[in-house]
Amino acid sequence: MIESKRRETLMSQAELSNLLKVHQGHLSKILAGKVPISKKMRLRMSKLLSAWPPSASSDSALEQELVRAIRRSTEFQEFIRAALKMHNS
Repeated sequence: MIESKRRETLMSQAELSNLLKVHQGHLSKILAGKVPISKKMRLRMSKLLSAWPPSASSDSALEQELVRAIRRSTEFQEFIRAALKMHNS
């Protein structure tokens, strides 16, 4: 569950590991199922998930505002294209 939230919000494993106070390499092993999740880590993840803000993609008003902004601004369009290019590389 936490991995899907991480991906949904485009959070890096390093950022998530900082929030969970664990080394990124260890978190990677946990998420890959290579090591078991301790009770302490399960509690941290649970607390983080309960405090996680809702996904921006579930906010249709925000999505519509974003689309309008993209349509109005060529600079914003260039910025989005560059960000997508970096994300897809």
